[in-house]
Amino acid sequence: MKHLTREIPMLILTLLPIAVLYYFWSAMPASIPLHYGIDGQPDRFGNKETLQWFIPVTTLLLYAVLWAVPYIDPKKRISPDQRSYLIVRLILTGFLCLTLTGYLLSLIQIWNFDMAVAVTLMIFLMVLGNYLPTLKQNYFVGIRTPWTLHNEQVWMQTPRFSGRLWVTVGLAGMLWVLLAPASPILTVALVAVCAAGIASILYSYIAYRRQPQ
Repeated sequence: MKHLTREIPMLILTLLPIAVLYYFWSAMPASIPLHYGIDGQPDRFGNKETLQWFIPVTTLLLYAVLWAVPYIDPKKRISPDQRSYLIVRLILTGFLCLTLTGYLLSLIQIWNFDMAVAVTLMIFLMVLGNYLPTLKQNYFVGIRTPWTLHNEQVWMQTPRFSGRLWVTVGLAGMLWVLLAPASPILTVALVAVCAAGIASILYSYIAYRRQPQ
């Protein structure tokens, strides 16, 4: 019963985009954008029937992979009931849910896709940044670089730095999105996420080099 209760929020977030897809199916245009450029504008289109397999496969595959991680982790540092991992699962599943749902709603002119994705990315950065430092060293979730996986001390230092950085970038990005809606908000959000990720990778290398050899 405990395991079922734990999975209910994950399943709701996993199935929500599928439910939205079929609820609004008849209102969706026959031709839909399948890819967006860095400027946030669609640059490739296709038939809406593509969504009938893409949405279920994407959401269910993420659910299955995240559910299986504790059972295939070679270090056995993650357990299915570990609170920090459950929160990370919830964050990742929620991010995909909001992104796909925002995309589907944008097809019927209910939601602005650029704004939805940009806001979701910034929330994702802030929330995940808060929980990065709570994760133990593992091969699947966290700042996984050759240096963090090789040295447990570097693993501990990197999320502390990255967590503060990601929260700061997420907050600044959110303010930019809300205060400068006329700007290329999706481009700004993607650049912010990439910059935060690159900075975390560079920090893990610097922290490793500082360790006694």
